[in-house]
Amino acid sequence: MDYVPHSWCNKSAPEWVCWQTKLNAKLPASNPGWWYSTLAPGYCPRQTGTNCTWNVSSVQKIVNKTCHKESFFTSVERVTPSCFKACGLRNVTSPCWTRCFFRAVLGEEAGHAGGAIGGIPAPELVRMWRAPFDSEDASLGGCPALPGGFSPPPPSQALVV
Repeated sequence: MDYVPHSWCNKSAPEWVCWQTKLNAKLPASNPGWWYSTLAPGYCPRQTGTNCTWNVSSVQKIVNKTCHKESFFTSVERVTPSCFKACGLRNVTSPCWTRCFFRAVLGEEAGHAGGAIGGIPAPELVRMWRAPFDSEDASLGGCPALPGGFSPPPPSQALVV
């Protein structure tokens, strides 16, 4: 049987389909934080207007996306350093780096049908994700707060924690 795109994790599915399915199981909706891909035209500074689709009710801290990614990826890479080292310099689009990332996050077997979900415990993964917001200290994974108030981000760049 050939793999059918968008099917569930089964014996003929590629690893990424199983990772997607199992990531949803590892991080249920009850965990704090969501990623939203917002559209700037739908932003309303106040709940007014008929074309509003989103607004911001509060902001804890705004950080630079590059700093956040550096902090989070470095934390994950520390879990299985030999795997990432074998990939060479960090290239988050390479199959090698992606495989190491999901094996660290979900465990060695999660890329296969019937494979167990393991890897970094969910509370630790959430802590790694939040570290850039929780501290200014780079040695703790923190990122400096960006100055200024909130303005709507470009599409697909909103990070909500």
